[in-house]
Amino acid sequence: MVNDMAKFEGFYLAGTLQGFKSTPWSSDPTKFNHRVGIARTYEDDWGNAQTDVTEVDVSLDDVQVIQKQCDILKGQDVIVRVVPSARKGGKTGAWLSVFIPKGEKILPQSKPETARQAG
Repeated sequence: MVNDMAKFEGFYLAGTLQGFKSTPWSSDPTKFNHRVGIARTYEDDWGNAQTDVTEVDVSLDDVQVIQKQCDILKGQDVIVRVVPSARKGGKTGAWLSVFIPKGEKILPQSKPETARQAG
């Protein structure tokens, strides 16, 4: 039971899937950073709608699978397990990023059965 529950541990990011993008490194244009954008809308202190987009890193091993999922799920509400990663060094100092663990998939959010019947 404990091992079965381990796959559900961690942080989850939920929001609207914006898409997939690959950006070349500035130091080596043959290498790329692969990311998925997930947006969340919220209201600020003055009642204005704001959108926060989190770019989630994708491992090179999962690029093809995640890219296909993004093509299918773009614009839909999704949920994905992520892992935060704090790093130090480089030209800009320390930074915090989140990535999708290897083998993880992006899952569509679905309404509970009662919500479908009511709405």
